[in-house]
Amino acid sequence: MEISDKHKLIEEAIQEELIGLMIAKKDPKEIKTIGFKPLESINTPKKSTLLSQEKENEEKEERKRNTVSDQRYRLIDTYSFPHRAYGLILVKEAEDETAAKWGSGTLIAPDIVLTAAHNIYNDEKPIRKRYSYLKFIPAANRDEKSFREIDIETVFAPANFVNHQEELGDENDFALLLLKTPIGRETGYFGLHATTAAESARKLREKELLVVGYREMKPPKESEGKFEQFEERITNFEVERKIEHLRFKTLSSVGLAGSAVYYEESDQYFVVGVHLGGIQNVDSACLLTVEKFEQLYDWIKEAKMKKLEKILQGQNENPEEIKSLDLTQKSLGAAGLKLLLGCNLKCLEEANLSTNLLAAKEIEALSTNEKWQNLQKLNLSENQIGDEGCQCLGNNKTWKTLKALNLRKCNISKAGISAIAKNENWYQLEELDLGINNIETEGAIALANNSTWSNLKRLNLSANKIKSEWAIAIEKNGTWRNLEELRLANNLLQQQGGIAIGSNTTWTNLKVLNLSGNRIGNPGADAIGENVTWTNLEELILYTNAIGVKGATSIGSNTVWRRLRVLDLSSNSIRNDGVVALGQNITWENLEQLILSYNGIGDKGTAALASNTVWKKLKVLDLSANMIQDEGALALGLNTTWELLEKLSISENQIEEKGAIGLGSNSAWKNLKVLDLKRNDNINDQGGAAIGQNKTWVRLEILNLYSTQLGAYAGTCIAGNSAWKNLKQIDLAYCAIGPKGGVAIGNSTTWENLEKLWLAGNQIGDEGAKSIGNNTVWYNLRDLDLSSNDISDEGAVSLGRNVSWENLEILYLSSNRIGDMGAASIGSNACWKNLRVLSLCLNNLIGDEGVAVICNNKNWKNLQFMSLSHNKIGNHGAVCISSNTTWSNLMELDLESNNIGEEGAIAISKNTIWRRLRVLRLSQNNIGDVSGVAIANNNVWSELTHLHLKNTDMGDVGGSALGRNESWKKLKGLFLEDNRLGWKSVVALGGNANWGEIAEIYGFSASNLNAERINAFKAMKLVNSHLMIKLSRF
Repeated sequence: MEISDKHKLIEEAIQEELIGLMIAKKDPKEIKTIGFKPLESINTPKKSTLLSQEKENEEKEERKRNTVSDQRYRLIDTYSFPHRAYGLILVKEAEDETAAKWGSGTLIAPDIVLTAAHNIYNDEKPIRKRYSYLKFIPAANRDEKSFREIDIETVFAPANFVNHQEELGDENDFALLLLKTPIGRETGYFGLHATTAAESARKLREKELLVVGYREMKPPKESEGKFEQFEERITNFEVERKIEHLRFKTLSSVGLAGSAVYYEESDQYFVVGVHLGGIQNVDSACLLTVEKFEQLYDWIKEAKMKKLEKILQGQNENPEEIKSLDLTQKSLGAAGLKLLLGCNLKCLEEANLSTNLLAAKEIEALSTNEKWQNLQKLNLSENQIGDEGCQCLGNNKTWKTLKALNLRKCNISKAGISAIAKNENWYQLEELDLGINNIETEGAIALANNSTWSNLKRLNLSANKIKSEWAIAIEKNGTWRNLEELRLANNLLQQQGGIAIGSNTTWTNLKVLNLSGNRIGNPGADAIGENVTWTNLEELILYTNAIGVKGATSIGSNTVWRRLRVLDLSSNSIRNDGVVALGQNITWENLEQLILSYNGIGDKGTAALASNTVWKKLKVLDLSANMIQDEGALALGLNTTWELLEKLSISENQIEEKGAIGLGSNSAWKNLKVLDLKRNDNINDQGGAAIGQNKTWVRLEILNLYSTQLGAYAGTCIAGNSAWKNLKQIDLAYCAIGPKGGVAIGNSTTWENLEKLWLAGNQIGDEGAKSIGNNTVWYNLRDLDLSSNDISDEGAVSLGRNVSWENLEILYLSSNRIGDMGAASIGSNACWKNLRVLSLCLNNLIGDEGVAVICNNKNWKNLQFMSLSHNKIGNHGAVCISSNTTWSNLMELDLESNNIGEEGAIAISKNTIWRRLRVLRLSQNNIGDVSGVAIANNNVWSELTHLHLKNTDMGDVGGSALGRNESWKKLKGLFLEDNRLGWKSVVALGGNANWGEIAEIYGFSASNLNAERINAFKAMKLVNSHLMIKLSRF
């Protein structure tokens, strides 16, 4: 990578931090940014008065009356998040003006406030003017300011709004305030969720929307003396796509202009629109669309360009603007790190430098850098730091505020970790990740002897070949008394190590313990189960540990883990009696996840679990790959305690019709979202019908019945279930639903949220395919698998004509009877602009005519994977494929077993568009030596990792040319079996030193060379000899 490229990567990372909108998801139809929730421990700042002082007793009396109705609330504590991220916008014509008005605004980044444009612009014509005096006051409450007034640096509103050029009204009534102070780092801020106007109705109907803000646009009278935040739940709304507005009814349309319409999801808050006000209790909000987001993003980028330039030149006056940098997988190397350290980043607190080709010398430069004195979090994972680099880190004296250090997978041994353990400056260290290294027992013991890190809370030593001696040594460590998480998975602790850890009496704050893959056995499990110190334990992960009935009984008998939420005992041998002991536990009232897969559990154990009446908070139960039959399934179906259950996995058991009927009869699991019954091979029609007729599971999102031989009737029942409106993913592959079941599924109008539909191996035929192709309600369908279904051109034509699946990304139609007509219909579809994967392999009928139409499609710009193997494609088809200029994102192309000859292969070799190509399959085509030379000369496919040229009639000319290739530096596998390769090819391929990641070279055997040649080859000791000798069994 050139220096200029690395400079650009650093520039982009700094720019992203400056902009402050942390994008978590981005595609043509949806963008999400992540908000920030501040720590609850932050002290409340000193409050100052906004209006006249109220009497304290009146204040308390008012706060009792906080609820206006079930739908509308007055927010008493505006200092708690997320309400502290809202604020008042003080608006005046001039600073000395006494009269003022107010608007609401919401922080969406450290220094960015989102509001309505009419809050900060007047209505003059022909051009609106911005009010000259603006202030932002976060979390104002009644007559108090929880935070100081914040000055505004500049503002943005769309030009169409400012110039009165809106076509349909106030569709552009939104604006941003750029603050002079990043107050959002104290208050927290919201994320954003932008969609297209067409997608918004469907996306938002899944959410509980709220609107919150201040109720007055003008200050209340002195006698009232209150600025109050109100929050109102939006119960019914409509999306007006033309003007990109949300219309909804409210209890009161007074105020709230500029406030946020938002929803909460997984402890994150996302703004979807800006409230504009309303008339007669009908309000509107300006929807945040993808197009508007791009406008906002570009404006912020432009507004902060000068700051970026100063930072890159080391001249920025306010280094506090950059607190965090994410440079993951940027391959910076020595040159890039030097550029980074040259920037003025004195206030940097978090740096993610994972996977950046950093070795010991680079770590030395980083460790001796004195600029980053405020560094708190440093991620150096997946770099070749080694012991020498660790020595440099251990000597670091600058990072005295360091709290988290990630050295996962850094090629560290015991010598390196010993150097780290000696560091006496990181006394604030709370988190250390050393997973997947080679520190072994000696290194781990050196770590255990550290007496500086008294604040250590989280330690990961997984996959480090640590034996039981370390666990015994850790007993003597009296420093890590604050330890909350200890992860030791996949080491060599065995029974003695498990006993030693279970005997610990120091870690009174321990919340998470992961000892999976250590074979601690029953003795280790006994010690852990008998531990009475870990009263705060929340997660216990013990899978693959050779724990039997006795160990499980000890764990089930524990009475102090009252906070236990997650217990994973999968892949052990606890069997029925062990599970009975677990089921009898009455202490774990907070248990949410219980994972017991691969344990030889039968009906007796399952019934014991089902009879537990204490686990009322259970959300996840995994009993997959056991020996559960109908009686166990019936017992589960009768359970009425687990009302909060969201995921039930009982796949790969022996459940048949009776058990499935019992499960389908359950009426308690109203929150069930995931049901996995795959590979219960004999559920059959009646059992599947019972599942399909359940009306209780109204929140069901994922249903997996793969390989259960349901039959057509069960398929029609599932398709006819009108309660599963939230269904997103359904797997009915190899369920024998036939054409009748396929037709029923295609006719379903309930699954409006369906994203994945897998129906492979059902023989639905053209009749079923036509019904599915005619479906018009699956707007969000992303993944469709109709492989092995006896579909011919007739069915494929109907699929290709579908114009509703605008979000389709993956389409599998392999192993059918589709020919040129069907392929042409698929290829003519202009709706699937997001298509990434298309498989038409193993149809045996598609030729040049069908492929020509596919290649003429200009809409599939996102195509990454194309499989056309085992068809009748000839040279003309190959030329068409190579000539396509749209598939610039193509990563894998499979053309094996066709009729491609020299002309077609040469055309493919000349392609210059597929710069991201990683896998090319041309095996079993008669392309010969000339084509081999042409392919070898391609210098565009620099990302190529696997090349398949098996049985292509290639000799030494082609093989030698491949061996001379200098462009495929990421090549990992080369497959040349069943060709005519000889001595010259062996030497050329064996001696290629450019393929630094090569791991497989197939295609040679003793029959290729005589004994003299074989011995000569061995003696040459070429760079790839070890691969070829091993794989060829020389």
